[in-house]
Amino acid sequence: MSITKITSFLLANTGVTSGTYGGASVVPVVIVNSEGQITSAANATVSVANTQITGNIISSQIAPTTVTPGTYGGSTQIPVVVVDQQGRITSAANTAVSTTITLSGTSGSGSVSGGGTLSFSGANGVTATVSSSTITISTPQNLQTTSSPTFASISTTGDVNVSGNLTVSGAYTYTNTAIFQSVDSLIELAANNTGDAIDIGFYGQYNSSSYAGLVRSAGGTFVLFKGLSSPSANTFGAISLGNYGTLRANVTGGTVSSLASPIAIADGGTNSTATPTAGGIGYGTGTAHAYTAAGTCGYYLRSNGSSAPTWVSALGPTGPTGPTGAPGPTGPTGSPGATGPTGSPGPTGPTGATGPTGPTGPTGPTGTFSSGSSYSMVALGVNTPAGPTGTIRATCNITAGYSDDRLKTRTGPIANALCKVNNINGFYYVPNSTAVGLGYPERQQVGLSAQEVQRVMPEVVVSAPISDDYLTIQYEKLTPLLIEAIKELNEKVDNLRSV
Repeated sequence: MSITKITSFLLANTGVTSGTYGGASVVPVVIVNSEGQITSAANATVSVANTQITGNIISSQIAPTTVTPGTYGGSTQIPVVVVDQQGRITSAANTAVSTTITLSGTSGSGSVSGGGTLSFSGANGVTATVSSSTITISTPQNLQTTSSPTFASISTTGDVNVSGNLTVSGAYTYTNTAIFQSVDSLIELAANNTGDAIDIGFYGQYNSSSYAGLVRSAGGTFVLFKGLSSPSANTFGAISLGNYGTLRANVTGGTVSSLASPIAIADGGTNSTATPTAGGIGYGTGTAHAYTAAGTCGYYLRSNGSSAPTWVSALGPTGPTGPTGAPGPTGPTGSPGATGPTGSPGPTGPTGATGPTGPTGPTGPTGTFSSGSSYSMVALGVNTPAGPTGTIRATCNITAGYSDDRLKTRTGPIANALCKVNNINGFYYVPNSTAVGLGYPERQQVGLSAQEVQRVMPEVVVSAPISDDYLTIQYEKLTPLLIEAIKELNEKVDNLRSV
């Protein structure tokens, strides 16, 4: 069959957008199928690479701009141009070159003319080095916060906070603050004083040339001082009493010695350097405390009104003999006298008949008694039978101790012997239940009190042999006291006779 004409309504739709393609600045881009139909159509912008352009472009072919033709730039001018997207200069102008650079700093100012030299100088350890186009400013030490720089001196008007240890090795450390406060409870001074060769303490200035403080002299004691000049080579030297300071405080315990002057009565002292006398009595002078000489047994202290009191004998002068008085009433019957000594043994009775010989007993162990042995026995008889339990009986003297003056170093006489004898009382007694329980026989005896004797002559009182809990008297050692007492009594009698 043959078709002579195909109308548009008989063609299938290809999907191409109907319209005009191509123009002055764009070219059409179409796709045609095998049947000659356009299946795609689009516009593409004309783009020609520089390498695709050959030949010369004459000025008549370049559209004119608004730039004024001329020369731009020079030794004193800087050209300022504006270039469009196509690389054309659309604006051109000249800007004058500044011939002077103004410089200013924290202090001072200056300027450098065009073409001049700008110099960098260092000071206080800072150096400036120029190499080609590079300027290097440096210091002799690292100033980073993690480093440990060393400075000859540092001054600051703000706070300085140190989180680590602060070590100062100079000769002096000065602070100019109203309050010095430390969180630590102990402040150590003279940490290097291992040989105790320097003074330790603190001091302050209280006028233009005087210092006061508390210091321990090397190898000495602490002294509170005043009125000294500043120390030399860490020492104040010897401090005399005249430079001792005054301390007002409540002092408890300890010892007070080497006072410059006595403590006043108003301050609780005696206002006196007098030393109490053994046996003396203290009295007041009106301004200070004082003490009498040692008293004598039988004397009393008599006031003289305003001066020191004196010791006076209680015995006045012997008066004339008075008339004989009437006989007094008969006194009470006295206590029984002491038991008389045991009578001598009676004559030996006749010898009795010899009894039969008894059997021989077993041989006893060999004894070990010797002069160096120590034994305890119930009783002992020397050349006589042993007595009751706890007694030592001998037909002759018992000798003990020594009295030879060649074996003695005398330390002094027995003073106030008569007064001491007057304070001892002799009396009759019988053992109490405690003594009987300890084994002492219950019979009347005569003796002294160990406690009374111990108060006046402790040298003759020792522990009792029955127990260290009780005392006994070495009666034979009371003889020296009695001798001296008799001598003192005899002296008093002679004094009375001479009145």
